Amino acid sequence: VDGVAVGVPEKEAPKEKVGVALAVADGVADGVADGVRVALLHADPVADAVQLGKGMGDRSTLPQSLLAALFESVVGAIYLDAGIEPARTFVLRCLESRIDDSTRLGHQQNFKSVLQQSLQRKDLGTPQYLVLDEKGPDHAKCFEICVEVAQRRFKGCWGMSKKSAEQLAALEALVELGFAERSDTGEVRLVHASGA
Repeated sequence: VDGVAVGVPEKEAPKEKVGVALAVADGVADGVADGVRVALLHADPVADAVQLGKGMGDRSTLPQSLLAALFESVVGAIYLDAGIEPARTFVLRCLESRIDDSTRLGHQQNFKSVLQQSLQRKDLGTPQYLVLDEKGPDHAKCFEICVEVAQRRFKGCWGMSKKSAEQLAALEALVELGFAERSDTGEVRLVHASGA
């Protein structure tokens, strides 16, 4: 909604109505980073209500950015129609468990960013992502990528894209460095050392 409330021309948009969903999410999740709020906007209840045209495929292939924009539009419409409390109630109903999970776990599945920040906090250098191998035809390549930090190479990971392989490799480095741990259920939680 950057600078414009849903359905209201820019010059008429009151400042308090600009970026409604993010403002509501901000009020709901005080202290949660901006990146968390963006990740939270991928809301299944809204996605499930969408009717897609034939060319769009199915809901599972919709870009997160489209789902986030859709969710923000719905929150904005509720806000404009009924006010802040119904909008807040809707956001909480849709996102409360995700807000809790994001706060509790300390990451939003963006392990590259967490690794970068963790390394900077400890003055350990900058991670480099190295392609170790790639397999498959051009239209369906898989990549094996590892992280290297200060000449230390971590376990390589395979992914269906370079981006997904980099995320998995960053997670492996985080676990090996003791910045993250996996539970028996596979849940990943960041470990915060005292004094960090």
